[in-house]
Amino acid sequence: MGLVLFGCSASAPAATPTGDRAEIFMPPATPAPSAFGAPAQPSPSPVVTRAAAAVPGTSPVVGASPRAPGSLGTFASPAPIGRPSAAVSPSPVALTPPGPLAGTLVYARDGRIVAQGAAGGDPSMLVAGSDLSAPRLSPDGRMVLYVGGVGQAAEFYVVPVAGGAPRRLTSNARPERGASWSPWGTGIAYTLPRAVAPSGEPIRMEPDEIWIHDVATGASRKLADGFDPAWSPDGTRLAYATNGRRTDQGATENAIAVIGVDGQAGRAVLEVSALQRDLQPILNIPFRPDTVRLRAPAWAPDGRRLVASADGHTSMAATFDDQGQDIRIWALAYEGSVGVAHWAPRGERLAVESRPATGVGAVVLIDITSGLERRVGGMQAGFSARAPAWSPDGSRLALLTGAPIDEASPRAVQSELSLIEPDGALVREVARGSIRDPHWGTGSP
Repeated sequence: MGLVLFGCSASAPAATPTGDRAEIFMPPATPAPSAFGAPAQPSPSPVVTRAAAAVPGTSPVVGASPRAPGSLGTFASPAPIGRPSAAVSPSPVALTPPGPLAGTLVYARDGRIVAQGAAGGDPSMLVAGSDLSAPRLSPDGRMVLYVGGVGQAAEFYVVPVAGGAPRRLTSNARPERGASWSPWGTGIAYTLPRAVAPSGEPIRMEPDEIWIHDVATGASRKLADGFDPAWSPDGTRLAYATNGRRTDQGATENAIAVIGVDGQAGRAVLEVSALQRDLQPILNIPFRPDTVRLRAPAWAPDGRRLVASADGHTSMAATFDDQGQDIRIWALAYEGSVGVAHWAPRGERLAVESRPATGVGAVVLIDITSGLERRVGGMQAGFSARAPAWSPDGSRLALLTGAPIDEASPRAVQSELSLIEPDGALVREVARGSIRDPHWGTGSP
């Protein structure tokens, strides 16, 4: 299998919003203790991490060339901007949830939910049907949560990885979306629209709601108004995007908020208005992001930092602490958008879906400590990359590559499910076909 891999440099001055950078690992941070069904275990020692300083500047593309068949390339990406923390602070001490079965990938393919060992072997079809999507491996690796149906018929199901009949979890006339397991697999958080049109589609001007499903009892309860819930590593809190001001485009002028799983101590952490409005003084780039919406928050494994996606004229990923401080901006997509940002299991890296105005998506790999970035896919590479999912140990990243895609009809897309190393080097191709939503258990939100 061929490989096109491009070198990097961190020393070039900023000139345009592009840059290709090296990667550095930092010691693993430890997550925080769980109050959501955590078993009694001894706690590991705390790990001290140093605050990351923003690294201005970009580097040129080195050795750029078209993508060879069956290969991946890495290309330039925007520099981070923001303000660093002033002091070194220890990460909280935590228990470690049970890990998933080693090397198990799940994904949707041609109307089926599939599990496959990342080391090779034949895929295992877990359930067949139509309109099956969004598989999510449970923290212990034994169950797969997925969505069956579309519109008002969309419901959550679980199926054993070892084989067996699927079990339906929800039943209502509103389409569930965005489900995530609690760290101990005892709860599932998800989003419900408050109102739907006769077609079954959510009415965007109406608020979204966050619900929690108890796996053991089958009971569901509303937690808050908002969308895109994300569990904290200790399972005691959820971060989510507030509804803000609703328009026919959905939420605008909103915030990222945090609330306890008991519904108490809810508070806004980061408002849209807190993000940088003018990039000229920081990156010498003469445009304004004009951010209108925050969404898709995710916790770092240390339980003290978060990342969220920001939509506007120029979209980006923003990292910040749980007090809304130490804001840093990454993976700028000029006149484009970003998908979801994924923390590596140790919290030292991010993988961000970048969707620039060219329509050819890329995955931006970011080293949080050094501020260096590397891009896989994109217009220069001649292929699209999307849907990154970290392996539980952070040594591999699964992603989908292929021709530029039409976001309006993702089911028709023919893709390669590939494994890469954190520096962007191709490991191997896992599968080809109409593939969606790869997920690799713990460490992949």
